[in-house]
Amino acid sequence: MAVRVPAIAVGLAACAVLAGCSTTTGGTATGTSTASSPPADTASNSTTTKHGAPRVTTPVDYATTEANPCGALTAAQVTALGLGSLQGRDNSSAAAKACLWADESGPSGLSIGEGFVVGGGGLDGVYLLRSSYRLFEPQAPVQGQPALLIDLADNRSRGECGLAVGLTDTMHMLVTVQSRTGSNPAPRIGEPCAVAREVADAMLTTIKKGS
Repeated sequence: MAVRVPAIAVGLAACAVLAGCSTTTGGTATGTSTASSPPADTASNSTTTKHGAPRVTTPVDYATTEANPCGALTAAQVTALGLGSLQGRDNSSAAAKACLWADESGPSGLSIGEGFVVGGGGLDGVYLLRSSYRLFEPQAPVQGQPALLIDLADNRSRGECGLAVGLTDTMHMLVTVQSRTGSNPAPRIGEPCAVAREVADAMLTTIKKGS
């Protein structure tokens, strides 16, 4: 199964949490455009940032896990997510410090990616370009951190989902889920966003313990 990643919101420039920088339209991959995101308006006392993102009221110290992105999930958490003893592989690039747990041919049928987006201006940068996304749905916070579903194409019906979670006003984490399709689909193909939320919750637990 080819891995397709929802574009990371760094002004659409950082598209490499899993593999590639593309959207899918009618089964054909197409390149994304690039743009730069200004820093969040941290001077304001508003509950939202300059471009309307909810402010992060409890910043998370992510430095330790960013340095070792595959350490964002413990072995016990990987097992609890149905991935068995799968090991994550570092998939970092200039765009993001990232890790991929690829179990597309295994029991879960899932590929799960996680990345700390570099230079994207946090969720403020995502909200700046909200009109570029087919999937853009604010969600209930995850462990108190603001979150939203995001993808250049809405492929939830195909078992794909991206979840952005604000760690600080200028840094966000992206979790991506892609499900095996075909005659032997992933058992949870119908709930990729629920899986993404479970992954984000587990990662935040690990990140906060390591800070």
